[in-house]
Amino acid sequence: MITMIAIGIDMPDPRTYAITHPTLMNGFSATLNIVLAYSGHMSFFSFQSELADPRDYPKALIAFQVTDTSLYLVTAIVIYRYAGPNVLSPALLSASELVSKIAFGISIGTIVIAGVVICHVGAKCIYVRMFRGTHMMSERSFRSYGSWVLVTFIMWVIAWLIANAIPVFNDLLNMIAAAFCSWFSFGLEGLFWLKMNRGQYLSSKRKMALTALNIFLVALCCLIVSPLPHTFWSTII
Repeated sequence: MITMIAIGIDMPDPRTYAITHPTLMNGFSATLNIVLAYSGHMSFFSFQSELADPRDYPKALIAFQVTDTSLYLVTAIVIYRYAGPNVLSPALLSASELVSKIAFGISIGTIVIAGVVICHVGAKCIYVRMFRGTHMMSERSFRSYGSWVLVTFIMWVIAWLIANAIPVFNDLLNMIAAAFCSWFSFGLEGLFWLKMNRGQYLSSKRKMALTALNIFLVALCCLIVSPLPHTFWSTII
């Protein structure tokens, strides 16, 4: 919302094109931005495990997907309408320096929250793996709190090092999307389904359709990952 308002104020390049002809890498870059937008899928399992009634998960998932897809579409259309085909990444940089600074200042809270949520999910997975079946999972002690703080601190240090080693923001996002988000958004789900339904792929028309869909998702993930080496070396070099 803040980005849309900031871009709408300045209208840096109000040109739009219904059809464009991007290069192969530019097309992959745009696709990876979409994959990154839905990378929150990796946190679904963590949130489902914390529901009072896990059977409510499908309803929560549908409500969430309808809401965030609508917001993504509206935001993308408005920004493209007023920032044009040369919109920068992040989009707030397309506004003037003054408006961009004001918008970043207002949105800093949501930016921090977005990073904290992802870090929390990753830290929880590591913590549970390390201390599953021990008293550390439920006790409130200096050791348990210290272990949690240490895990999150190490994750933030690694994130800081990666962010500073790869200063090109859009290339960094593309690498993250190709290496990790693609599997969490498409590949692993398809592999999970194929594993759970092994031996039943042709048992009914519905199973056949779902089998084809999940094989397609795994293949799509492999295709998305394919430009990763090129992106990595071009960014580093």
